[in-house]
Amino acid sequence: MPAFEKICLPFRNSILSMLPVTMKTKRIPAAIKRIPSYDFKLLLQSIDEIFTALQFEVRAGARVLVKPNLVTPRDALAVTSPVFVKALCAWLLDQGARVLVGDSPAFGSARRVAQKSGLMGAIQGLPVTLAELDSPVSVKLASGLRAGISRHALGADLIVNCPRLKAHCQAGITAGVKNLFGCVSGFRKAFAHCLHGDVDNRFESLVVDLLDVLPSGVTVVDAIESMHVTGPSGGLPCHTGFVCASPDPVAADTVIYRLLGADSELLPLYREIVARRLPGSSMEDIELLMDGIDTVDCTGFRLPDRLKPFTFNPARLLKGRFKSLLMRL
Repeated sequence: MPAFEKICLPFRNSILSMLPVTMKTKRIPAAIKRIPSYDFKLLLQSIDEIFTALQFEVRAGARVLVKPNLVTPRDALAVTSPVFVKALCAWLLDQGARVLVGDSPAFGSARRVAQKSGLMGAIQGLPVTLAELDSPVSVKLASGLRAGISRHALGADLIVNCPRLKAHCQAGITAGVKNLFGCVSGFRKAFAHCLHGDVDNRFESLVVDLLDVLPSGVTVVDAIESMHVTGPSGGLPCHTGFVCASPDPVAADTVIYRLLGADSELLPLYREIVARRLPGSSMEDIELLMDGIDTVDCTGFRLPDRLKPFTFNPARLLKGRFKSLLMRL
């Protein structure tokens, strides 16, 4: 480094430290919108306001994967609200998008979960396709691990990631980042738990690595009626009454954690995100739009008392696979 630059560097760093965050780097937008109920017209209007605030646009003809959480056909609260998904699809269709609704459930097929949860009835009549996120492609991730990711996800122009906010017995809380793990096809998700769940932070690393290989888009968290106490299924309803959205799933999750007052050190996935210093992992990285943090009351939301390890033993893997096949039949 030239001598002149060495002399100026301390002054430059001092000046930068005094600048507002927005002048140092462009912050990631995230919108909070209070929504009291699953009224379709209210949701459609609110989604339009949120996407306008985020400046999220979809070109006509774009292939858009709407990725709800369809974890099981046995618990309606465990899946993204059908009316919420319908409103997202309707907005996308108004933009001229080609819409595919898909997931790879832990138990059963996407079609069966959609039928049992009411999603199939909600989107009936809309020109959208419901699909299983199957046809995996083996993708090498930044960590060196491999994941079998659905061609439907990899081939989309955009992903509209729409999880329901839930407590989780292994992750503590799940929202945007964990929902994208559903783009890994079928039993490969359970196999990843079995293979990597008890080795340092390999499972967390695999989930976070997916963010680099999946198409971009927007994350819209359904936190109108959330699941708390436990999850990803079998928890209790908690009316939190809001939606959080961001083009970055990390930023959306960070806002969620802040709203819930959750400690990052107690949440394995968030701990991995913070350790990597990913953009959006701090509130200082985020520009909040629409409603403020203080306008949402999440004091009633309870996290699991104790977290289980991410690992699945081989017996649980076989049992889960057998259970999933039975549900398909």
